[in-house]
Amino acid sequence: LKSLVKIMVAGVAAFCVVDGRGRALYEADFGSTARRDDARHLRQFVVAAALDKLNERKWETPNAYLKIIDHFDHDLVVHAYCTQGGIQFALLTTKGREEGNVKAFFESAHETIAKAKMNPFFIYDEEWFATNASFDAKVRRLSRVLG
Repeated sequence: LKSLVKIMVAGVAAFCVVDGRGRALYEADFGSTARRDDARHLRQFVVAAALDKLNERKWETPNAYLKIIDHFDHDLVVHAYCTQGGIQFALLTTKGREEGNVKAFFESAHETIAKAKMNPFFIYDEEWFATNASFDAKVRRLSRVLG
């Protein structure tokens, strides 16, 4: 497991969008090891484990950005963001990321979703996040701000 964690840490960033009931709506790996299935599954596991802490922390503050909510193996941290509509974001990164950049990423992703929902022709379903290529491209473009 330790060797897998070392592989997983190299250039890691994993983003997950979850609905209010805890179902993953969208997942993206931005890391340089995104093609390794074992590392990808471990990142997904760490993010899923942090969702319990996200659900606890969102009631402790009126802020949408919850900052760092969980740590994993001294090298990885999970940042969280909770929208007023109940959609939750979790981002797994290495330590040392600039908090302002993470917050800007979350706010931009939130703005992208809000703009899509305000479109009068928008039909929301749970598959929208996973199947919308423009949303995926926008999130991947936004991830560049993470450094």
